[in-house]
This record gives sequence, structure tokens and C-alpha cells, in this order.
Amino acid sequence: MKLGIIITTFERPEYLKQCLESINNADIKNDVLFFIVDDCSTDINVFNLINNFSKNHFVKLNTKTFNKGIHDSLLIGFERAFYSGCDVVINLDSDAVINKEAINILLELHNQFPHTIVTGFNTLICDVTTKQPRHPIISTHDKYFKKRSIGGINMCMNKMIYDKYVRHELNRYNWDWRVCHNLQMDNKYFIVSNPSCVQHIGIGEGMHVNQPDFAEDFKM
Repeated sequence: MKLGIIITTFERPEYLKQCLESINNADIKNDVLFFIVDDCSTDINVFNLINNFSKNHFVKLNTKTFNKGIHDSLLIGFERAFYSGCDVVINLDSDAVINKEAINILLELHNQFPHTIVTGFNTLICDVTTKQPRHPIISTHDKYFKKRSIGGINMCMNKMIYDKYVRHELNRYNWDWRVCHNLQMDNKYFIVSNPSCVQHIGIGEGMHVNQPDFAEDFKM
């Protein structure tokens, strides 16, 4: 099985450094393809980090000439990964880190549940208005949770799932919400690792500035 990993970047080298270091410390096979899509960064430190990372991994870099948002970067990354023959693709935001076993955990869950989307990020942060979890757990199992919704920080899927639920949503800023809606319409659940093997480190930024998504059960 050929694995592709997409990393979407835009400025913030302090986060990208932690992301790439966590990948270097993870248990990953040498034949994994990395697709780094940069959304028109101007900070030279971003590219220095990518160049150093490329010395130890097979990396295909796509540098955009205009800032178009993460949804556009993901579209480029997924299309390039599947076009390159990857059977399974995992995406990571550059402000996310993984633990040592994350890739193995995600692939194991994907092999068990190939007809839906898998993630290693379980956040139970509550909505500011409703005071309820934004992505509540529907059921708990030994090595995974089932959820109706997740954030877009990390997803793992094959091309069949990508084509059916994801591709046509990547021209929208709220693409991850639309993907959740699509799975719900098919009465499908997201499979989330128990415990989390991916963590969001971009605290104080993004859509939920006051209460950013965070996985309390994550351990390096």
C-alpha cells in the first residue's frame, strides 16, 4: 500500500518546525511520499525547514503564487497524491503534531474502516454559545470513537472516499463542515483514534480563537 502525507503550510515557521520534528520522530516507512503545499509564504524560514526535511524524506513541494486558503492547498495536495498513485492519503495542518505511532494507528484504523474517514484528533472543546462539545462522541470502543463530525486538522482516506465526500467540497472555505454533512447524509461515522495520536498546537489562532480545538487525551 502506497501512502501519501499532505502538509499544508502558510508562514508560522515556529509551528511547522514542531510539525516536521514530530514526523521525523515518528515510526514512518521510507517509501512514504510527502506533498507539501505552501500557500504563498514569504518567510524564508518556512522554506529552510522544508528543505531540511526533504533531506530525509521524499518530498514534492508545491509553492503557490497567490494565497488562496487551506482548502485550495488541500485540493492540490490530494490531487497530486492520488495522481502519484497513493492508495491512502493523510493530511496534516502545519500547526499539528503527531506521536510516534500515529501513522501506524491511522493506517490500522483505515484498514478496518476503509469506507469512511479516519482521524487521530479527538477534540471535545465546547462551543462558546451552546456550551456543548463541537464534535461530540457518539460511541466509545477499545481503540476508537465514532463521531458525526470532526475538524479538518487531520483526515485519512482512500481515493474512493475522497472522490465521493471530499473533492467537490475543497473549493469552499467551510470545506470540513461540508464533508461532515456529506457523511451524515450517508449515515456514516468518522472513526477517531482512542486516544488521540494527533494534536493541534495552533493555540490562539484560527476559527475558534477563544476556545481552539485541542485534544486532551493526546500524548507524545
